[in-house]
Amino acid sequence: MIPRLRDWHTRYENTGLTIVGVHTPEFFWEKPQDKVAAATRELGIRYPVVQDNDSMIWNRWGVRAWPTTAGRFATVTSVRAPMPRPRG
Repeated sequence: MIPRLRDWHTRYENTGLTIVGVHTPEFFWEKPQDKVAAATRELGIRYPVVQDNDSMIWNRWGVRAWPTTAGRFATVTSVRAPMPRPRG
């Protein structure tokens, strides 16, 4: 999963795609911020990663297993240039 997300981040960041990782630790030793920061560096993760130490995000999104992928899509509004006025 991480290699795919890294690739998407690299390819599509400039087109507006935003990837946010969520780290929900299973064990107490996975909770320290310095360990999570070190792991993101070691794995070459350049997109933001949120620490969900209290499983609030996990529960809110109804996650049941690792890894899980979820998407949230913004509404896209099309913008049109004004039409030229007819002469005369």
